[in-house]
Amino acid sequence: MNDKHALAIIIPAYKPDFFHSTLASLAAQTDKRFRVYVGDDAGPAEIRKVCEGFVGSLDIRYHRFDENLGGRDLVSQWERCIALSDEPWIWLFCDDDVMAPDCVSSFYAHLEKTGGQFDLYRFNTSRIDSEGKTIYTAPQHPPLETSLEFVCSKMSLKRDSFVSEYIFSREVHERKCGFVNFPLAWCADDATWVKYGEEKGVYTIPQSRVYWRQSGVNVSMGGRIYHTQKLDALVAYMDWLTNLFAEVTRVDEELQQQFTSLQKRFFLAHLGLLAPFGFKSYLVQPCFPKVFSASGMIRKTLILLRFDFHYYINNVKHYFCANVLKCDSLGSKK
Repeated sequence: MNDKHALAIIIPAYKPDFFHSTLASLAAQTDKRFRVYVGDDAGPAEIRKVCEGFVGSLDIRYHRFDENLGGRDLVSQWERCIALSDEPWIWLFCDDDVMAPDCVSSFYAHLEKTGGQFDLYRFNTSRIDSEGKTIYTAPQHPPLETSLEFVCSKMSLKRDSFVSEYIFSREVHERKCGFVNFPLAWCADDATWVKYGEEKGVYTIPQSRVYWRQSGVNVSMGGRIYHTQKLDALVAYMDWLTNLFAEVTRVDEELQQQFTSLQKRFFLAHLGLLAPFGFKSYLVQPCFPKVFSASGMIRKTLILLRFDFHYYINNVKHYFCANVLKCDSLGSKK
């Protein structure tokens, strides 16, 4: 293998359940111009053993961190894993996802085709189950779109987006000061792609596909404390988007109304994902916002076309914690 490659595939590893399948999909690449970095987040011993089994078929570097960081700050775990590498292109890949055999070759082909002019490249995706069977194939991404188009499509609930589908330049990563950090990395990846694609947009590599595993052991699973942290992240993300696009939406009243409407839809839909079983149907029905109207908590924000979205989501957050999760805003049980 070559001593130096342009592409670093970086795996922050903690769960061994499907890790062998992940590395096997890398070993099956038709183009081997990449180096694999595994950042073991003080996980089970199986992670090292799996890596050792691929020493002959992958250019792989294994590093074990003594302290588990991902449990309290997943974005910082991503960042310290990225710091293990120095290649000009970075592919942050999850320890249970897999890629089609032609992904690396397609990346290099489109890197050459575009002259490397974009900071952010992505693949189309499918979801697979714990057995590796495809359970959903997402619609094709547009060939090229702006950050605003991307986030509007995502908030309209028409688009999947996963960490493992993106390759970004080290230059933009360093210039933009790395990943946006929200609790549990909830929405942090989407915010980061918006930030990295601000100047040149997001370019889609159409031929190949990444497979995101929906296994039941994802970080999206968790108890009350995780739900409240995700809720904090969701509120922070909504505020972050409002501030980022404030200048664009301020000069276009129709766009501002559309953007705020999409934020509200995205926010309420994700509350449904965080709710305990039995409350989901309640949260996505019109009766949910009516609770606030009837109580007078945010009556004005619901009837004005240009309402204060920050005020709205924070009132929803407090109500949700108190009445749905049955805890205070810090996650403590009442």
